[in-house]
Amino acid sequence: MVALFQQLIQTGVDYVTATTTTTNGRERFDFWGRKWLAEELGSGNECREWSGHGFSGLASGSVQYGRNGNTSLVRVSGGDADNKARQLIAEATNVSRIDFESTVRLNREDNQLATRFERRAQQHKGKHTRAFEVELRRNDVRGQTLYLGRRQSERLIRVYNKYAESKHPFYERCWRAEVQYGGRLAFLRAKQWLDHPADAIFCHKAVYLEMERRGVPWLKLDERSRLVLKGVPVKRPTTDERSLLWLEQQVRPTVERLMDHDKTADVLRVLGLYNRKGGP
Repeated sequence: MVALFQQLIQTGVDYVTATTTTTNGRERFDFWGRKWLAEELGSGNECREWSGHGFSGLASGSVQYGRNGNTSLVRVSGGDADNKARQLIAEATNVSRIDFESTVRLNREDNQLATRFERRAQQHKGKHTRAFEVELRRNDVRGQTLYLGRRQSERLIRVYNKYAESKHPFYERCWRAEVQYGGRLAFLRAKQWLDHPADAIFCHKAVYLEMERRGVPWLKLDERSRLVLKGVPVKRPTTDERSLLWLEQQVRPTVERLMDHDKTADVLRVLGLYNRKGGP
């Protein structure tokens, strides 16, 4: 199965939630939080209020910023996380979650890779006393996603078809594996990543080793590998673009079915698309 992998496409931090309680740290978190929210707003994303775990603040696009007394929190997800995580972790007094991702391209298309990985994980699980949960989810739009581990634990692995999830041509034949660390392990891994001279190699190796511990193969790189990864030409969709995608994937099929049943006028009426004179 290892021969199935062609090359590493992308690796890095995909999600980070960091907090700080020091005076200097709060000043920096407050500055970065407001700055990054303004950038998201300028990119066309809506800004909204959010609250959770005692924190309250603002969220826009891939950034969340909030305060809880003398503690400041910044959360970043997606491609922006890898760019912003280093400065956040350097000032953080705690990291409650950090995700590392590794995206590989296959030599050939394989939409059933998660199913075969599930079987490998189940076989491995049956041979070891320390059990871990194995769950395979199927979605007719985003494809299959394999989960290894418990959601409440300090580590959880996700494996999914990146092209099916993103619909971006750059990710054709690409699958992504993510390892999510939480609790005390998240802070430990974050600091290890920060101190590592080759942070990209660290992320990929972390994913590889976590997969290996569960009997699932992944692309192996030599310790001396020098990664030269091309920038991924993927722009995070704005709020409007995500809304349009939702309309296309979730609403359009229902509308088309109703119109096929001669319900066009009713569709326009319930959507409020008739003018005051009764016409569309």
